[in-house]
Amino acid sequence: MSDYISRKAAIENIKTISAMQDGVISDFAAISAILSVPSADVRKNVHGEWIDRGYMKVGFHCSECGGYVVSGKENFCPNCGADMRATKC
Repeated sequence: MSDYISRKAAIENIKTISAMQDGVISDFAAISAILSVPSADVRKNVHGEWIDRGYMKVGFHCSECGGYVVSGKENFCPNCGADMRATKC
């Protein structure tokens, strides 16, 4: 699994170490600066759609997890968090 970090934070750490070492930075120091940046809390962006339950079955269910909602107008599934907004590919 990949680690996701802030590019801006990594660059700032390298600049800080470089300044402390008169502008010269070793590979080890650069790697240490990058590894000291905390990883981000990210997850895969899942897209889904609301599927109509049909005549006389009020509501919609999520195409990703089957979660149920009454209106089908929510932007995200309250059960799995799938993005229900229309996307242009």
